[in-house]
Amino acid sequence: MAGTQKDFILAAAALSRSAPAQWDAFMLELKAYADRKRDDCVQATVDTLQVAQGRAQAVSGILKEMTEARANSDKIEGRR
Repeated sequence: MAGTQKDFILAAAALSRSAPAQWDAFMLELKAYADRKRDDCVQATVDTLQVAQGRAQAVSGILKEMTEARANSDKIEGRR
């Protein structure tokens, strides 16, 4: 079934391996975006804090999954 965490990891790892330069450029932008969302959370007012926190948590989780995609893909596929 598509849409699982495993599917996401495998797809991200395959993309990172097939276009490494573009992957690296994308990951730099994703990291900058995640940093911005964390900054937005820190600067949020009380009435926008929950939304800002949710956005920061979401993008941080995606960044972590994508950063670890190759290593986790190797584990899934039995490579070390």
